[in-house]
Amino acid sequence: MTQNPTIKKHLLTVLVEDYFHVGAFENLIQQRNWSRFEPRYEQNTRKTLDLLDELDTKATFFILGWIAEQNPKLIREIVSRGHEVASRGFYHRSLKNLTNEEFREDLRRTNRALEDAGGQKIIGYRAAEKLNYEKDSWIFDVLAEENFVYDASFLPNRKDEKLKRLARQIQANDKIIWEFPYSTRNLGLGLLPISGGNYFRQFPYTLMRKAVKDWTNRYNEPFVFYFHVWELDPEQPRISAASNFNRIRHYRKLDKMEWIIKENLQLYNFTNAAEFLGLKDELRNTNHELRNETSALEIHNPKSEIQNPVTIILPCYNEQETLPYLANTLRGLEKELAENGYQPNFIFVDDKSTDQTFDRLNEIFGEQANVKILRHDANQGVAAGIMTGIKNALTDIVCSMDCDCTYDPHELVRMLPLQRRR
Repeated sequence: MTQNPTIKKHLLTVLVEDYFHVGAFENLIQQRNWSRFEPRYEQNTRKTLDLLDELDTKATFFILGWIAEQNPKLIREIVSRGHEVASRGFYHRSLKNLTNEEFREDLRRTNRALEDAGGQKIIGYRAAEKLNYEKDSWIFDVLAEENFVYDASFLPNRKDEKLKRLARQIQANDKIIWEFPYSTRNLGLGLLPISGGNYFRQFPYTLMRKAVKDWTNRYNEPFVFYFHVWELDPEQPRISAASNFNRIRHYRKLDKMEWIIKENLQLYNFTNAAEFLGLKDELRNTNHELRNETSALEIHNPKSEIQNPVTIILPCYNEQETLPYLANTLRGLEKELAENGYQPNFIFVDDKSTDQTFDRLNEIFGEQANVKILRHDANQGVAAGIMTGIKNALTDIVCSMDCDCTYDPHELVRMLPLQRRR
């Protein structure tokens, strides 16, 4: 049945991630090196928020947990402007790199970061990559068990029946979960994705414009439109080591994305997923309250006197550029350790750095009661730094980690309980 396009509600989804997070560069830029790149996600998200205010449109913002942990103020601003916040996973990792239990823990960790930052219940999820019904449908059971209401991760293909191309309810573990797949157009030989983002930049826009209009007239189900905040940033730094294909995929026609968004939001009526499902009020029902932004390692913990004290040693050599990122990482780690019964203390050992590492350590961490900063008179190496930390530790449990977070510091939360199992 033909619908009036001014009345029908479509879904607008915004992916909050930076230009160096994307799948096109995943083989070049590993998560441990993110701190080496100029962050632009905040300015691009604010640009997106201003654009949506101008067009009086509300969206679902799928956000990396890493960003929520780095910048909780930005998450609060998204919520304060009337938008829905949902999960994009913590580190923009492919499901093929996660077991079922790792996926579940990734969901929980991301939800904690987003809910603590925004004070809004998380009910929606979109994976870092487009999923396939045949091999990835197992996530519905996990999402249902973790009390998600909807998913928006699947890209149908020509083997899938028509029903799987449209928004629908799915039975999972005695619960119902909604799926909002990427919108596609049937070309006979296959399905052409028409959801926005890269597709709107790569394919002739006259074809995309016609496809969206046809969807609106043909289907009762919503058209699902998405874009990344970095697509509003034509001036973003270029990753010169990327292949020609990935450079085209990522950078082509970034300058036209803003007017494409404006045209579609002016032609059609868009809203966020929670409002579409009639669950806007449900977002307020969270047990996580907004928290004031704390200093790098300052987290209120009323149970500290009964927790297990632990010392974490961080040997440092020429790490001045990584320390601001490290501060955010340790803030999240301290909170997670506190939630699991540990009271962390940190010992930084500067191994006679030749840059401003020692000064930056004192500037960022110097006023923290649970931080001790030491310095070698001469460069002695990582092992000597760890031994210096051990000699100065006052707790029975002592561990160490790298300043550049080569290994995920949050693994300590899993590893510490193992030392009791003898």
